[in-house]
Amino acid sequence: MHRSAAVFLVLLAAACDGDVDAPGEDTSSGTGASSTGASGAGASGSGGAGNAGATASTGGSGAGVSTAVGGASTAAGGASTCSGLFEAACMAEADCAPVYDDSCCPTCEPKACADCQNMEFHHCELRADVCGPPLACGIVPDWVCSGGAPTCPTITGEDTYDCEAAAGCVVASCSPDVNCTQLKCAPVSSGSCTASCDAIPPSCPAGTTAEADGFCWTGYCIPSAVCGTF
Repeated sequence: MHRSAAVFLVLLAAACDGDVDAPGEDTSSGTGASSTGASGAGASGSGGAGNAGATASTGGSGAGVSTAVGGASTAAGGASTCSGLFEAACMAEADCAPVYDDSCCPTCEPKACADCQNMEFHHCELRADVCGPPLACGIVPDWVCSGGAPTCPTITGEDTYDCEAAAGCVVASCSPDVNCTQLKCAPVSSGSCTASCDAIPPSCPAGTTAEADGFCWTGYCIPSAVCGTF
């Protein structure tokens, strides 16, 4: 009995050793796999997070750079602030300035010169870039850089030459809805296209739009190009 018991105990111990070792090995493998998996997951997760972080960081960095570059571009060239603005809108922006060119002898799109003078709004640029430095083309009147307003001549009868030759001035005609016939030489301003009064704008012929004075309609029609309404 004693020997049988001893044999039983030895066999039991061996069995236990086997059971313990096997799960231990499996666990170790499993742990290894799990650990590898965890590492993999960690690596994958970490890589994912790292990649995501890198992506976010790159994206953030890219966005930051883009914004910075965009800001610099705006500050340097004013493209996003002034470019594409029509004459009245250009005048409404404190940092922008209208550039004019003589359509009878243009410098921005050169062609054979005619015996006349007709100063027309050409484009809008950042004030700092055109008030002082030499221009590639066109002119910026002194009143623009000093913060003034154009002085427009009086139209006598039908003679509009002097008005057309003055930068910042346009020929304004009476709306068909208004009882007047006299042309006027109107200075373009930031309020030329803006009316806050509770009134319907008067009708105007094709190619023109109702003039405003920043508060209400004047009863005159000015070239559509001033307001960008075509």
